[in-house]
Amino acid sequence: MISKPLNLQTLTHFFKQVFKNQSNVLSAFVIIIIGMLLVPLPSFILDLAFVLNFSFAIGIILVTMHINEPLEFSTFPTLLLIITLARLALEISATRSILISGHAGNVIHSVGEFVVGGNFVVGIIIFLILFIVNFIVVTQGAGRVSEVAARFALDSMPGKQLAVDADLNAGLIDEAQAKERRKSIAREADFYSTMDGGSKFVKGDAVASIIIALINIVAGFIIGMVQLQMSAGEAASLFTLLTIGEGLASQIPALVISVATGILVTRSNPDIEFATDMGNQLFKRKEVIGISAGTMFILALGIRGAFFPFMIVALGLGWWAYSKYKNEIELKEATEANRAATDAEQAEMTHHEKLKQKEKDNSPEAVLKLLKVDQIELEIGYKLVGLIDKKQNGDLMSRIGQIRRQIMVDLGLPVPPVRVHDNLAELGADEYQIKLRGCVIAKGSVSIDAFLAVNTGLVDPMAEPLKGTETVEPSYGLPATWVKGDEKDRAESLGYTVATPSSVIATHLTEAIKIFAGEIVSRQSLVAMLEEVKEFNESIVEEVSSLLSKGELLNILSGLLSEQVSIRDFSLVLENIANNAKLNKDKDFLVERVREGLSRQIASQYLVDNVLNCMTFHPATEEDMLKSLHLDKLALEPSKAKTILGQINQGFEEVSSQGLPPVLLCNGKIRLPLRRILERSLPQLALLSYNEVPTNIDAQSVLTIGE
Repeated sequence: MISKPLNLQTLTHFFKQVFKNQSNVLSAFVIIIIGMLLVPLPSFILDLAFVLNFSFAIGIILVTMHINEPLEFSTFPTLLLIITLARLALEISATRSILISGHAGNVIHSVGEFVVGGNFVVGIIIFLILFIVNFIVVTQGAGRVSEVAARFALDSMPGKQLAVDADLNAGLIDEAQAKERRKSIAREADFYSTMDGGSKFVKGDAVASIIIALINIVAGFIIGMVQLQMSAGEAASLFTLLTIGEGLASQIPALVISVATGILVTRSNPDIEFATDMGNQLFKRKEVIGISAGTMFILALGIRGAFFPFMIVALGLGWWAYSKYKNEIELKEATEANRAATDAEQAEMTHHEKLKQKEKDNSPEAVLKLLKVDQIELEIGYKLVGLIDKKQNGDLMSRIGQIRRQIMVDLGLPVPPVRVHDNLAELGADEYQIKLRGCVIAKGSVSIDAFLAVNTGLVDPMAEPLKGTETVEPSYGLPATWVKGDEKDRAESLGYTVATPSSVIATHLTEAIKIFAGEIVSRQSLVAMLEEVKEFNESIVEEVSSLLSKGELLNILSGLLSEQVSIRDFSLVLENIANNAKLNKDKDFLVERVREGLSRQIASQYLVDNVLNCMTFHPATEEDMLKSLHLDKLALEPSKAKTILGQINQGFEEVSSQGLPPVLLCNGKIRLPLRRILERSLPQLALLSYNEVPTNIDAQSVLTIGE
């Protein structure tokens, strides 16, 4: 194998490939810093390193002033550590050169001579002042701000996360936007936490600089006299000059970096550029500038010997205040002129233009927009508008967001956004109605300045009635009374459940959504749910998709949700469908089989003290119903059917009055036909088959229906 000779072109190509990756560049930079701690640097390289340190510090402070929010410079804490390490390595290299040869490059020598100016006492004082400003003022302040910002960022994380969830539930943002916001919140907390630690590096760097300076002076004085055979004056002069030059050359960039740290962590408004924001807040008011000009003018007249400086500043501020006042007058006149011209233009709109606009509104494109129907609507009367207005402490919108989240948890149903608006033409002042795809599914009314006291059966019947307007609770049909604030405490003490108008509407909306959940579920939500399951169980999604179409699968989900069977464990629902769809693809068959597969989940929601208290049929009555089955329908004699339905209604009221969940347990063959008969009159009655009660759950009959 013949190797190519190593030449300049080959080396150039090699370094281009290596440094094409920014990670390689950063790695090389860190290795160079480590090398500076060990290897002496020539004077020219040391000069170049100090100049680069200056330029880097200036670049960083300019970046912090031009970004809008701290997260735009999220790498700053790590960069701060690397810069601090580089500056310490530079100070160590300079110290080595000073103590070995008494020379550390032209930059350090020139800075020392320029600042000292022949007076070493002045140079030492200036160096100490820079150290005090950097360590005590800037670094301490930036560290404290970083610490407080980190604490508040961490403390506010739960509230910000809840705000994102509320916006998501209210439909203001989608899942992708919510995910991005949560990620931004986490990044913000991480940034301020690391800035809190990063500020400690700056503080330590300032302390290290003064220690290194003291070492340079003392050690240099000893080395100069002992090793270099200098006199005490010559040693003090040379090494003090070099130490001050080295200290200033490193402390000035350190001060700039500290200021940049303070600017970054004290930013408060991410929507406006820093310079613009500060200028608007500081110089926006002409009155402040004018008063400042007057103050400077009075001081010019009162302080002898300082007339001209104060007067120059007073005249400058006065001219500035007058210019701002003149610009405001011109802007106001221009605005009024534009408004007058606009009003005149609108007044001169011809009849032809109005007809043209009307014709445009009646165009097919405009009419097509009217075909869009909101899936769920809540319409309210004009007196109830305050319930949705946050300025009037209205909490109905936030309650609706909570409703959507809670139904998703309870039923696994992705509830679409609820459109809330007033309907002054169809509703009374205190009325509301709930619509599903444009059709009214529930109505009610509330008293905006009262509380609804609901008798849930725990009130002593011998107690004195409440003072108020008697009514019926709209969600469950329970007796209730609208009471004023002074009667509210008494109602609660008597055992009434007291609700605000917004909670009454929210509860009614919740129940309406649950009752009509089978109609709310859509193909779009089904596709989203399938994609969610596919992320962790792709095989079951593919199997069900090969057996059933999306329409057939949607019908099964609709059948489950219409009886408030939760599909939150959608993967388990699909497993049960896949296990039975090979036998029979009939919708009713699959719904019943899925219910049996979810038996533990279904039965557990009706347990009281781990016991399923339920109504049951008399064996003879149940046998008659089984014999009457024809084409999956109950064909009972009208009189017998009326008697059974009446007893079921009566049993429903008795069980509910005892505070027990109304559950009717029956044979699996008559469960679905009976459900279809009762779903209009008793939608809240749960019908369970014997196969839907797991063996480890005790079922107790509290009431028998029939003979």
